[in-house]
Amino acid sequence: MKRNLGDYDIAIRIITGMCLMVLFVVNYQQNPLSWILFPLSGILLVTGITGSCPLYRILHIDTHVHRNGKTPSH
Repeated sequence: MKRNLGDYDIAIRIITGMCLMVLFVVNYQQNPLSWILFPLSGILLVTGITGSCPLYRILHIDTHVHRNGKTPSH
């Protein structure tokens, strides 16, 4: 997939995904709603690592700075 996430977006997704994963591991038996954290953290980590977000693609959002220094306008 074509990269559509900027550097800050990637960093925020990876950090947030790791934090949510830790919260899941710590609280998985205490709160049944913590099971929402596991897939959410996985989605954030995968999109952060790949640099591509399918939802951004559907909504025509591109935060990646391209070689000419600009983000494409739609």
